[in-house]
Amino acid sequence: MQKLLQKVINESKGTFSDTAIKKIDYLAGGSTNKTWHLVLSDESQLFAKTTSAEDFQKLNNEANGLNHLKQFTEKKLIEIPEPLAL
Repeated sequence: MQKLLQKVINESKGTFSDTAIKKIDYLAGGSTNKTWHLVLSDESQLFAKTTSAEDFQKLNNEANGLNHLKQFTEKKLIEIPEPLAL
């Protein structure tokens, strides 16, 4: 899983695209998705979700919803996670 997540981070062309995954931990709890805590080589931390091809649209909808919510919130009151890649 680390190789796949590293590839996605590198291809994201974002803030973390040149940063290596130092540590990855599986987080229990999700019934549809698998969730991961990533620590990068610069000590940044990311939360990642993976899912099956059949459930990918749900993950895509969640990312779209998070991006849409940002239009209606004030960052000083609540911070909405930013999807980096799908």
